[in-house]
Amino acid sequence: MTELDDSVEIKQGIAEITREEAEKHPALRADPAKAKEGVLDDQNPEFEASELQAAEHAVLGGEGAGAAAGGAAAPSITAHQRRALALAVTQKGTRENPLGSNCNPYSRYFGFGCQYWCADFVSFCVDRTGNRDHKVPWGYPSAVRNITAWGQRHGRIHSRPQKGDIFTRKDGGHTGFVLDARGSSFMTIEGNTSGPLGDVYVASHQRDAASGLYYFVRYHF
Repeated sequence: MTELDDSVEIKQGIAEITREEAEKHPALRADPAKAKEGVLDDQNPEFEASELQAAEHAVLGGEGAGAAAGGAAAPSITAHQRRALALAVTQKGTRENPLGSNCNPYSRYFGFGCQYWCADFVSFCVDRTGNRDHKVPWGYPSAVRNITAWGQRHGRIHSRPQKGDIFTRKDGGHTGFVLDARGSSFMTIEGNTSGPLGDVYVASHQRDAASGLYYFVRYHF
């Protein structure tokens, strides 16, 4: 069956954010308040089971929850994407230290201090499972918009999620990985996100592309 072409063409250019700009205006990196928007965990009565299954497939390999439930076989992902997802899953539960400080190991990995860190989490997982040179293809690793800008330049932005994609909010507010996808619904693994107790950490959430909030960047390298 022919795969649906869901490529997205963004007509207006997305300007990359530099470290200098982000130091002056931290909100250019991300907006942690936006991480809560679009979370649908409570609407999935089997969220915990689905999360565990998706995490297991990420670590051990497999086609994901959609295929396991009898749906169409999931599109294949690259070895690098699989490694990045597996690493991301191992980071689940990592919290800021001290709580509420924005101090985290992912920003430190790139030589930065305490700052908004959802994009740093994604960049860390991509680089640590790649050549480990503390660099990523989208330049400054801490800005969500830079991931989207890279996808725009290379024609890698899609409207529907696939396992292994990087999701970015269209407003640049948040990012993470697509751990599994079933239609427009997708399970994530993401950093700098909110938990049920109000703390901020690495966690999985249920989200839906039908909300119109997200781009999906397919980084096949």
